[in-house]
Amino acid sequence: MSEMTWQEAATADGFDLDDPYDAVPIAAFVVGPNIKRIATLLGRPRSWVQPAAKALRDGGAWRGRYLNADDADGITLALHGCVARGLMEVSDD
Repeated sequence: MSEMTWQEAATADGFDLDDPYDAVPIAAFVVGPNIKRIATLLGRPRSWVQPAAKALRDGGAWRGRYLNADDADGITLALHGCVARGLMEVSDD
């Protein structure tokens, strides 16, 4: 049995890769919090990526060139999706 791609794993976990607020946080775990790389990976224009990316930076999930997370488990990805949607922020407290 072959391993799943990150896209197959994400959709199997219920994430919608046609929704930037799901796709951008997931793609960031693959290529880092870089709008150009995320857009290339997803095959989307930067303008599609930018609103979710801005929300992730403003909400504290992205810190400069780094993700504010230890790993890309499903809970972390779901939480980053909530940050992207403006439903919560990440705190260092």
